[in-house]
Amino acid sequence: MAGRMAGLRTRAGCLALCLLAGAAAAQSPAPAPRAVELPPGPLADRLPALAAQTGASVQADAALLRGLQAPGVAGRFTPAEALARLLAGTGLAAAEEAPGVFVLQPAGAMPAAPAPALPGPDAAVLPVVRVTALREAEGADAALGSGNGRGAGAATRTATPALAVPQALSTLLRPTLDALGATRLDDALDYVPGVSRQNDFGGTWDNIALRGFAGHEDTGMSLLRNGMAGNRGYNAPRDTANVERFEFLRGPVAALYGVSEPGGTLNVVTQPAPWEPLRTLEWSLGRWNARRAVLTLGGPLDAAAGTAPTPGEPARLAYRLTAVAEDKGSFREHVRTRREMLAPALTWRLAEATTLRYDGEWLRQRAPLDRGVVALGGQVGTVPATHFYGDPGDGDLAMVNQTHQWLLDHALANGWRLHAGLMARRGTMEGFTTYGHGYGEALADLDARGWLWRQRRWRDFASSDRSGQLDLQGQWEAGGLRHTLLAGMEVFRFRLSQVMQQSPTSTWQADGIDVRRPVYRDERPATQDFLSTDEHQRGVGLYLQDQIELAPQWKALLGLRHDRFRQAVDDRLAGSTRRQSQGALSPRAGLTWLPVPGWAVYASVGASFRPNVGVDVQGAAFAPEKGLAREIGIKWQPPEGRLSASLAFYGIAKRNVLVTDLQHPDHSVAAARVRSRGAEFELAGRPAAGWSVVAGGAWLQRSLPQFPRASGSLLLVREWALDDSSSSSGGAGGHTVGLGGGLTHVGERTGDAGSPRLPAYTTTRLLAHWQAGPALRLSLQVDNAFDRRYYASAYNSVWVVPGAPRHVTFTAKHTF
Repeated sequence: MAGRMAGLRTRAGCLALCLLAGAAAAQSPAPAPRAVELPPGPLADRLPALAAQTGASVQADAALLRGLQAPGVAGRFTPAEALARLLAGTGLAAAEEAPGVFVLQPAGAMPAAPAPALPGPDAAVLPVVRVTALREAEGADAALGSGNGRGAGAATRTATPALAVPQALSTLLRPTLDALGATRLDDALDYVPGVSRQNDFGGTWDNIALRGFAGHEDTGMSLLRNGMAGNRGYNAPRDTANVERFEFLRGPVAALYGVSEPGGTLNVVTQPAPWEPLRTLEWSLGRWNARRAVLTLGGPLDAAAGTAPTPGEPARLAYRLTAVAEDKGSFREHVRTRREMLAPALTWRLAEATTLRYDGEWLRQRAPLDRGVVALGGQVGTVPATHFYGDPGDGDLAMVNQTHQWLLDHALANGWRLHAGLMARRGTMEGFTTYGHGYGEALADLDARGWLWRQRRWRDFASSDRSGQLDLQGQWEAGGLRHTLLAGMEVFRFRLSQVMQQSPTSTWQADGIDVRRPVYRDERPATQDFLSTDEHQRGVGLYLQDQIELAPQWKALLGLRHDRFRQAVDDRLAGSTRRQSQGALSPRAGLTWLPVPGWAVYASVGASFRPNVGVDVQGAAFAPEKGLAREIGIKWQPPEGRLSASLAFYGIAKRNVLVTDLQHPDHSVAAARVRSRGAEFELAGRPAAGWSVVAGGAWLQRSLPQFPRASGSLLLVREWALDDSSSSSGGAGGHTVGLGGGLTHVGERTGDAGSPRLPAYTTTRLLAHWQAGPALRLSLQVDNAFDRRYYASAYNSVWVVPGAPRHVTFTAKHTF
């Protein structure tokens, strides 16, 4: 086994050297022509479609685009050629500031020579205003961001339009997060079809299921951070302050990213450093004494760093710093959450074809472990939703996460690109917790007299994760077919140290609590050694993907990844070490048919792989989980890009899924095969001027009972301009007002362990905002407007999470 690992590392090293050698021999990039098809229409509408089809980024003052009509463009062009044809007759011209980055200006303001002289005292200087008029995530004119998106993002790791990807994709962009007042990932999940909440260990991490498949119950969901694995270890709930968008990649992505769930994976894309000065301060106030402040600073750093460019050249170094402070109570008694976050980001244009990006994050959360309420006799609603069954004397469970990520992009000759990423992460969890025990005699005692047995634990967990990623992508032709090739490798090294003490089982009943009239004790039971392990994981993955243009209307996707995983667990209490080594080959194939512009029909099949970390009650390593998913679907995305819709049908099977060992509740067993089959629908965009909509629904015909059979949501927002400085759908710098509402329905389901039964529920949300000019935005959110009583999730009958009653949040955002 060691020889095979050494051989794999040798091959991986050779691949890395070949990729780096290609980078060293790189010359100036020459973008390859791409198929472009745009009908005539408003220039402001055609630019987003051009960006999606060519991968270019176009920046302009929104006022320049107002009222301009663009001619149609059809054929194969480079981004610069396509943009020039689109601007013909508009009076505008494009300057390429960096590879693939264009700025629009009046044609008369463009320099007539490659090296223009400095402007004299009589020259008319028109500053470049980098308002990205075509990006959905910016400006009040943008539609709520969801649906299929314009680009595929992490789905292919290439600049493929989402329409051409044989996979259902959903993207929640910054405008949606802002409209919802979402400060956590959990706040926005209602508006993504096929997503359901799962055991989140008392609010200490994110855990969701996609298409009826959830992540590990003790570590959470599969998650990427800017395209790299970002959820190994213990991680506090994801804050949205530095998030640009959430990309939900439905279906297996193991052919690109290795370890993942067959139902899908979430990619968190953070905000890069801006190239224009940015200064905002945001305050939020809400019910239960909730307070939150977010400060964001950013802009070019060239002058401060002594690298100021000459006039007319773009900046080379930019920064962003996001700082968050939050103190938030709860409708739950004795529950208070405090969070602080610092998120620095840097972008450095090392050369015309090379960009280095740093993205960091430090997050601390302090809150008691809150397992929720109980379901007496398996029935929810039998005790008040406000009761807390932990112990206030335990204090907070403290979590600290640190992330450092470096991303390097280098453009090679003939349109080829090299991408490299490094990420270092560390997480800690420490503190006392008390929560109910609900098995065997304890459960019978709870049902008989409302007495909840409790166990007290002390945790000292620490994890460190080091990972690297390197890939090469480009286009080439062979046999009359056009190929977009992606080849790369990933490596990681992960360590997890767990020390846990637990109160003796003989004290659990005496330390119990009356669930109807809880009374807390001053004296807490002592704890003793229960767990002490040191776990080491190593992994190497090699992947290859080929996107083939079989014909102008037919696109094929083929992918394959090989993973090798090793694990060693040192049990310090038992004085033993358990080792395992696993490997997996994960293929992927898909076919897309584009019968007419704006329509796509696709079919795909893919495999997934995830090692089962840990051992069973006998000390034996679990077999890895393996899944297989099939999907067919149809997408609609008209060329003007204002609206998109998708419909997908899928069937998934996975084996070796971990479930609770009922004979030994603190351990797991690998269960038999689990299946899921269903359908999803999604609609998002701007159906009419001033209107934005996000709607979706999911139906699970077959799955585990812990997932709702039917679920759906609708978010509708209407915006009006209050003066002529805004367009009919709202301008970034004018005065606008908006009103909206959302509706969410979740069907009946059970807890993760099969009980209790959680009733279906429907909740509403009301939204309002006022853009009082470019410097001030006021917004108001009313969640659960009709004050419905509901239960969001459950693990078993003693860990049931009640939904929050009606609450109002007011937010003021000041740009200075």
